[in-house]
Amino acid sequence: MASKKGAYDTKASDTDFRKKYDRAEYAEKAKEREAKEKEEGRLRYEAKLAGKKYYAPLTGDETLTQARANRLDVSANHLRAIGQTGEVQRAGVEDVRRRIDEIWERIQAEKKNEVVSLGERLEGRRVEEEKEREERRQKRKELVEKRKEEREQELKVKKEYGDDVRVEGEHDEDDMMASMGIIGFGSSKK
Repeated sequence: MASKKGAYDTKASDTDFRKKYDRAEYAEKAKEREAKEKEEGRLRYEAKLAGKKYYAPLTGDETLTQARANRLDVSANHLRAIGQTGEVQRAGVEDVRRRIDEIWERIQAEKKNEVVSLGERLEGRRVEEEKEREERRQKRKELVEKRKEEREQELKVKKEYGDDVRVEGEHDEDDMMASMGIIGFGSSKK
């Protein structure tokens, strides 16, 4: 009778190539998975009672798409709830500039907060206060100069035209009385 050998001189009835399953190990894995699912179900239920949406924590095994699906809820109901639409809007020049300014201010604020020592913070605060004082001085100076120029203009006009010139608000009462037909409040006696 012919021997039972395969093409590569191996026994045909040999089953050592098959994977061996450890039933206890798989039973333990199943218990862990069921406990995890039960805990997640409890958390989902509690979140639902609180009126929130439950997001399972990422384990690191997910692909990017799965992680996005778990973390991002971009359904129409969600967008409606937060006051957004699904429409894409074209950004104008002003929108872009405003956004750049916001980002720039945020970066500057972060740089200010990076100061480590107390001395550096005090120095930064002193510089800011000095800058504010200088701005206030400049505003006061401009206001004083503006008032001075206005007074000089009024005096210049009065010098050029004499008393015939009506400065705003100077003869309002006389004009009102004349328009009403009142000549004066004097007595009828002469």
